[in-house]
Amino acid sequence: MSLEIITQYLNSLHSYHFTTEQYLEVLIVVFTNAFILPLIIFCIRNKLPHGVIIGFGTFLTSTLYHTCETLRIKIFDMDAGKYHRLDNVFIILSVQQLFYFLCFPVPPNQFAWRENWVDSVTSNNSIIAAIGLEKEDDYEEGNNNVIKKENRLIRQQLERKRQLLYRESVYYEYLQWSALLFTLLCQEKAPWVEFYTFLPIIVPSLIVLLRRIFLLEKEICPSFKRSHLILGVIFLIIGFICFWKGLDDDNDYLRIWHGCWHVFGGLAFYSFFKSKKEIIVLGEEKKVK
Repeated sequence: MSLEIITQYLNSLHSYHFTTEQYLEVLIVVFTNAFILPLIIFCIRNKLPHGVIIGFGTFLTSTLYHTCETLRIKIFDMDAGKYHRLDNVFIILSVQQLFYFLCFPVPPNQFAWRENWVDSVTSNNSIIAAIGLEKEDDYEEGNNNVIKKENRLIRQQLERKRQLLYRESVYYEYLQWSALLFTLLCQEKAPWVEFYTFLPIIVPSLIVLLRRIFLLEKEICPSFKRSHLILGVIFLIIGFICFWKGLDDDNDYLRIWHGCWHVFGGLAFYSFFKSKKEIIVLGEEKKVK
């Protein structure tokens, strides 16, 4: 029985007749979608598993959607319409993650902000150097008291910052899961209505942006590399122009304009993620690679 099913499936594949233009269109879509891979590698290097999964999901669903649409086939018994809905979900999640990453000082569950982080940091000699004192065994008692007092102050500062960063990582995780639920509800209600496409982008992004501006403690506010931000904006503007040009399917030969949207959109996201500076805490830093 199983052999018969496999035979029928193989025969159905041979029944398709694709043109050269269709093959080229699929090739362009797959190639241009690959421009999100640098961002996925960035997330892997910086231990951002949620970013890796969302990035790969965006790449996969977009590729499958355009392939099914162009060749008019089903993959995994799902047509272009179903993959289009999944593609919309992952695009929304990608934009949400961009705002979360830029507005929060740390992502969720980072090993650098674990409970014993203060002890591991204060054991480092760089903390002593941070206050301009050297670590010597032959200090007089008075100098030793100064060191103890300064070390106690440093530990208090580190503990406060650790608590703030840990709090932010928890908030980050609550928000991203809540936004996922909100996104699924909106897309299930009306996936082709623009209002329910933009609503799950605007609401969570506005929440984190306003919180970043008005509520976040200044000492842990993220800072950015201006050159990468400007480059990201330029790429995004070019990408939007390509997206708008690609909306006219009849005049978008081989979906080249839409493919350019994939290219410049991927480059824009990568530049924005790279723009965030490392967090420095008294000689200890959490680098963005």
